[in-house]
Amino acid sequence: MLRRRQPAGTATLTDVYATYTLGEMPATATIRVTPETRDRLNRISSQRGISAGELVDELATHAEDQALLEAAARHYDDLKADPDAWDSYRAEINLWDRATGDGISASA
Repeated sequence: MLRRRQPAGTATLTDVYATYTLGEMPATATIRVTPETRDRLNRISSQRGISAGELVDELATHAEDQALLEAAARHYDDLKADPDAWDSYRAEINLWDRATGDGISASA
């Protein structure tokens, strides 16, 4: 791990060697995309001031987060489709709301 930062463009050979040998550079891989997609990724990442790899990482994280939210929404839809299960869920939520003692009502 480098202990000090040099101004941009002034890295010494020792600094570069240390960066590579101490594992500070993440492993990378190549993915195939169309030239149009590559250009879009480069344009968007340039506008945001990040690398295309960082943008792809953000997009992958967003896709995972979105899938999790959609799965939760489907779960609640399934729960609502069963009136007994939904009533049981709401009763438990009401118990937790009362147990917190924070004064916020369940309908807020």
